Amino acid sequence: MRHTTTKEVAAVASMKARKDLARERGELYLAFADRYFAEGDTKNALSTIEEGLRLTAGPYYLAVADRLSDLKRTIVNQSERVAA
Repeated sequence: MRHTTTKEVAAVASMKARKDLARERGELYLAFADRYFAEGDTKNALSTIEEGLRLTAGPYYLAVADRLSDLKRTIVNQSERVAA
């Protein structure tokens, strides 16, 4: 039976910390983008979403990235309907 080394434990803890930080930042950017969108400021909403997506990118799945993408689609679709 193989024992886990201190380096392996530290690497797992570091990855978890990075994932948690990315999730927290993504949620913060989602809240800002949602507020901008509610105020009718689509330009800042889309910019905030792009930055949130950049901050949540990584080798792990984050549901907040999906929610950012969903809000982006909603804004783009609404903008297209208004323009039409």
